[in-house]
Amino acid sequence: MLLNVTLILFSTIFAFWISAICGGGASLILLPLLSLMLPISLVPFSLTVGTFSSSVSRIVIFRKSINWKIFFWFVPFSIPAVLLGAWLMIFLNPIYLQFFIGIFLIVNIGELFRSKKEQEQNEKPFLN
Repeated sequence: MLLNVTLILFSTIFAFWISAICGGGASLILLPLLSLMLPISLVPFSLTVGTFSSSVSRIVIFRKSINWKIFFWFVPFSIPAVLLGAWLMIFLNPIYLQFFIGIFLIVNIGELFRSKKEQEQNEKPFLN
């Protein structure tokens, strides 16, 4: 039990550290590990707690670099979407969620191999 908790702790720290550098994805990294070590009904709750604490810590650490105008446009509209997603989790079997995340990751493998030049051509300008 102690070994499982230690493994989850260090995996979570590592995943959210990578997520802070790359801009997201910790939940996708942790989902298979958590589903192996925890009862399947606790996995969404565990990911939510980890994502919440990671988001709060990022806001505190990067507060001087945050474009607050975008933040205040995003937050009010994201809260109803989060509540809808939480409500839908009641009806969704976690096995299907794991399946669709796997398919999503496989489909997006091509993005890893795009050249820098190709990425810059498809880039849209950021408007302040």
